[in-house]
Amino acid sequence: MTLINLPVCVLLCKIATDCLKDYEKQRKMGKEPVFKAASIGLNEEEFDFWK
Repeated sequence: MTLINLPVCVLLCKIATDCLKDYEKQRKMGKEPVFKAASIGLNEEEFDFWK
C-alpha cells in the first residue's frame, strides 16, 4: 500500500500546495474561501470523470 500511496502523494503535492496558497490568499482578502479549480490552473473539463 505504501508503494502506491507515496508516489501519488508526491504527484499531488504541487496541487495541494497551490490549493493552500489560494485558500490563504482568499482569507487575507477577507473572503470566505471557495475552491475553484480555475484559480489554481486546473481545467474542470479535464478531470470531470462523471460527465
